[in-house]
Amino acid sequence: LDETPLARKVAIQTAYEVKAGQIRVIMRVINHSGETIRDLLLQPWMPPGYIRDSIPLVEKLSPEEIGVVTMPLVIDMGDGGGSAA
Repeated sequence: LDETPLARKVAIQTAYEVKAGQIRVIMRVINHSGETIRDLLLQPWMPPGYIRDSIPLVEKLSPEEIGVVTMPLVIDMGDGGGSAA
């Protein structure tokens, strides 16, 4: 109970970029705690029908450090095959 919740230690801003038929999620992560945060998994909201190959891992984020992570999205075509968004 003495531990500060992660939501107060880290600020995350998420943007979605569509460019030349590709969709990317861009996440800006800021460590507002006074300690280094390690092994932070980022799983943003994704529109229905979109999938990602993997979930980004921030291995180390020092105090007041800003990290920028990009993640490409792919449209789930079901049994018809896959296509880059």
